[in-house]
Amino acid sequence: MRTLIKLLLAAAVLYVAWRFGQSYWRFYQFEDGVQQAAQFAFKQDEAEVRSRVVSIGSQLGLAIDPDAVSVRKTMSEITVDLAYTDQIEILPSRPYPLNHTLRVHAWLRP
Repeated sequence: MRTLIKLLLAAAVLYVAWRFGQSYWRFYQFEDGVQQAAQFAFKQDEAEVRSRVVSIGSQLGLAIDPDAVSVRKTMSEITVDLAYTDQIEILPSRPYPLNHTLRVHAWLRP
């Protein structure tokens, strides 16, 4: 009986770790996509970069609010700031909100 309880506890820990890992993996993929979009945004204005960031998020299944994306662009550099909440489903009726904050700074490449 003790072995069964230990196995169930281990399975629960692995399940929760898997769910958190998925969220962080999406975050790193999103960060990489935003970094690439920022690096090659020399011909785009801030609204186009913001739209591209939201598009990258939607491709990964993230609900990114366009108003939450801050883009500051000068002639030689760009900074993208945003924060979003990923809902992790640990129990079927109890999602856990996991907050992510992203700041990408890049030098523009012509």
